[in-house]
Amino acid sequence: MLRTHYIGELRQPLGGSVRITGWVERVKEVGRLRFIWIRDKTGMAQVTVSKENKALFEKTADLRLHDFILVTGKLAEKPIARVGVEIIPTEVKVLSKAETPLPIDVTGHIKSILSTRLDWRPIDLRNPKNAAILKIQATLVEGMQEYLNSNGFLQVFTPCIIGAGSEGGAELFEIDYFGQKAYLRQDPQLHRQLLMVAGLDKIYDLGPNWRAEPSHTPRHLCEYRACAVELSYIEDERDVMKVEEELVAAGIKKVVEKCQDELRLLEKEVEVPKTPFPVLTFPEIYDILEDMGKKIPYGEDLDREAEKLLAKYVKEKYDH
Repeated sequence: MLRTHYIGELRQPLGGSVRITGWVERVKEVGRLRFIWIRDKTGMAQVTVSKENKALFEKTADLRLHDFILVTGKLAEKPIARVGVEIIPTEVKVLSKAETPLPIDVTGHIKSILSTRLDWRPIDLRNPKNAAILKIQATLVEGMQEYLNSNGFLQVFTPCIIGAGSEGGAELFEIDYFGQKAYLRQDPQLHRQLLMVAGLDKIYDLGPNWRAEPSHTPRHLCEYRACAVELSYIEDERDVMKVEEELVAAGIKKVVEKCQDELRLLEKEVEVPKTPFPVLTFPEIYDILEDMGKKIPYGEDLDREAEKLLAKYVKEKYDH
């Protein structure tokens, strides 16, 4: 590997030379010093180049934002860096030059619209806040899988291309499967149930699903990932509810344990929910909503406002 360490692994005392790789976050000159802030996925380091090292000072003169570089050097014995570790370099090698100007602002001073950010998503994801979301997502799934695996559930992988809809009420994406009609699955429900018939009584499928339902709200996605769990020999719905509650709690607990830096960066506070969860039953919820000023005819679906009101009710009554 070109690097010997990720930036987040660098700690004093660390004898010998180190090599780090990353992109240039910022460059600043003060007197006879040039400060180069370099970032990788684990953190940021300050590279301090002195004019006394004439060759290296000239070599780094044209570094620009998001140039990718390889830095060889030693950790400063008496660092002056305010953020991250400080490295006194013996060599700086440019691995890839960035276009100037960059297609989107990376300093945080100018916000780009979503479509522009998506067009330049690799650059956008270098923002630590955006990368933090991916870390939290991965950790959430890790916690859920740990819970399921430790409780005897087997992970299975079911087809994403199906010959017919696996459930009603959802539109399908049709594809041409070598001259025959096929569809992207809305849910792996059918194949999971077949595996249960085969005697695999505790399984889960973690994968993509598609629903061809146009929407102009951020609450609906045409493509999404689902952790779909099945278990046989249940006594009633409460057996399923218990697994769902413990699964959610396990995923969130793992995030709280491993992602404090990311949560602080996003300015979010997350609490692990207590189990068992409070239960609201039908038709009781219609009475609760009516008392809160929301009249919904019996049997009708709940809208977004109703969901928020019920969440408020649970928080106030059960502190949950």
